[in-house]
Amino acid sequence: MDFNGITDGLKKGFDVWKENAVAYIIGCIIVGLSFFVAVAGLGFSIFSTFVISLILSIVAMSTGSTAAAIGSIAVSAIIALVFRLLVILFLILVSVPLGFGLINMAIKGARGDKVEIKDIFYSFTSLKVYKRNVTFAFAIFIPFIVLAIISIIIPLIPIVGFVLMLFIPIAFIIIVILLPFLLIFSAHIYIMKPSENVMYAISENLNIVKANFVMVFVLILICGLVGSIPFVSPVSLIAVTFILKELKPDLRDESV
Repeated sequence: MDFNGITDGLKKGFDVWKENAVAYIIGCIIVGLSFFVAVAGLGFSIFSTFVISLILSIVAMSTGSTAAAIGSIAVSAIIALVFRLLVILFLILVSVPLGFGLINMAIKGARGDKVEIKDIFYSFTSLKVYKRNVTFAFAIFIPFIVLAIISIIIPLIPIVGFVLMLFIPIAFIIIVILLPFLLIFSAHIYIMKPSENVMYAISENLNIVKANFVMVFVLILICGLVGSIPFVSPVSLIAVTFILKELKPDLRDESV
């Protein structure tokens, strides 16, 4: 498959989007609101942790107790960790499953089926589907959960803690760069093959990426640009569906 396949996929994706624009737009709004709540929750957690830390520090300084100072740091760290884990939990249990609904809508549209607004709640149609999609979401967020825990523990390490903290943003950036290559086709494959597990979807995705690295890199950049356009972002998801079928013609859609 050459680079014209990306252009063709985007054209087909836009045609499908136009035919089901209302459903896709409402789906985008619902998914967008869930991620907005998560981001707002993260912002609140950072602000509240700062305020609590400040209050505890003032109390510790007023008492002049070393134990109180250490205790205030520990309490602040625990509160920060709890808040961050709650945000990640919301993403795993709500936002990502809704995102799966949007991908399912893309697959339906590419298949030629009528896309409906209720399709955005695909993950919530049964407990089996929900548990399966939450498992995928948890697998995605394992690196972020580990990073959240490490970022709380490291500052408590004397002397070297501050130095080690400098590596947290670097690790975060590396994860964010690598994730698109792990996920560009994974979620589509996972939905299209309901009998397979997360590792199968990621493995198949990596095989495609390795065989078409340059093209996939360009696809990720283009999908990132298209996906950043409000309400039109499903075009990129539909395009990925068409391109996936071209790159792996033996992949049978069993999600019907």
